[in-house]
Amino acid sequence: TPGPSTRRSTKLEQAAEQPSCDRHGQGAPAKLTPREQDILSGYARGLSNQEVAVELQLSPHTVKTYSADLLAKLGVNNRQKALRKAVALGLARFSA
Repeated sequence: TPGPSTRRSTKLEQAAEQPSCDRHGQGAPAKLTPREQDILSGYARGLSNQEVAVELQLSPHTVKTYSADLLAKLGVNNRQKALRKAVALGLARFSA
């Protein structure tokens, strides 16, 4: 058994280690919800969670929850990777 000093991985880290797939386990990436698209759009514009929260009229905690779900769904561990993967999978498009 792990000792008390062993770091436990978070739910997000565990999800990020799993391949991105739909709810039926078919291996196809899951579609993003409209709110996840909103969060991703905030990422693309360089907004902080606080700024996204103000823009979407949500609490910062809610934005963090959506953000964690989005990263887990895409199987990545940061915003930049989320943007790249969403675009590569055709889940999002952003204009320059």
